[in-house]
Amino acid sequence: GVKEATPEFNKLSHEGIFFTQCNANSFRTDRGVVCALSGYPSFPQMSVMKIPEKSRTMPSLARSFAAAGYHTDFLYGGYINFTNMKSYLLSTGYQTALGDTHFPVSVRRTHAWGVTDVIAFDTLYNRTLAHSKDKPWFTTFLSLASHEPWIVPYNRIKNDSRANGRAYTDHCLGLFIQKLKKTPIWKNLLVICIADHGISYPKGLTEADRRRYRIPMLWLGGAVKTPRIFNKLCNQTDLPATLLGQLGINHRQYTFSRDVMSKNYTYPFAIHTFDNGFAFVDSTGYTVQDFNSKRVLTD
Repeated sequence: GVKEATPEFNKLSHEGIFFTQCNANSFRTDRGVVCALSGYPSFPQMSVMKIPEKSRTMPSLARSFAAAGYHTDFLYGGYINFTNMKSYLLSTGYQTALGDTHFPVSVRRTHAWGVTDVIAFDTLYNRTLAHSKDKPWFTTFLSLASHEPWIVPYNRIKNDSRANGRAYTDHCLGLFIQKLKKTPIWKNLLVICIADHGISYPKGLTEADRRRYRIPMLWLGGAVKTPRIFNKLCNQTDLPATLLGQLGINHRQYTFSRDVMSKNYTYPFAIHTFDNGFAFVDSTGYTVQDFNSKRVLTD
């Protein structure tokens, strides 16, 4: 993308395990959250998060960590139950799910979607330090500022509000990591940064282009033994099995999640769904099928 948009993430990508070929499974937050946390695939015209009788039966990282004795919680600066998210979180192992009402009334509308990132990241930092007294723990944080309408209290990139919105979140992430590095908990901490989905950016980018669903994933912290670039194709859905595999926690129940760092990962490929469409990519190329027009967009 825009080279100057994410200097902090670019710098951090050399300090951890950077997955350069990670792909979003979907195009919406409610689908991407389920993909990343439950290792469950997305669908072209259905959101599993909105179907409680299904979503509550799925495995999730929170459920796996809770069973292993971890404290689990989720923090978001916006409305915590949009698209039934709070129900999904609490039914799949999160002991606490906090949204905008957790913050003072004076800051709840510092962004169009709720609490702006700089405030939410500060709250995350303080909660992280408090958690360090109750080890082990697993926290999930969903940011919101790098999202339309792209209005943020930051103005580094002129004439490109989308790039500037990302630059703002990148700035907040950089400050957050800098502060964590100065604390004793950094030594044994693992921080995973992953996007929920991509967008049609730069202008003209469509679902027919593979760049539409390429997303970054970065693992960093004192728990990472050495920096590494991981270039194999993978999906959001592979996060649970890969993470639990590194921790020696059983992940057999994650039927659709693959431990991409294991010797059994011999056929790297990725899938992505959009509004009534589907994409598939492997080492030979990629195919994008639009079910509305009943035609192949790219092959």
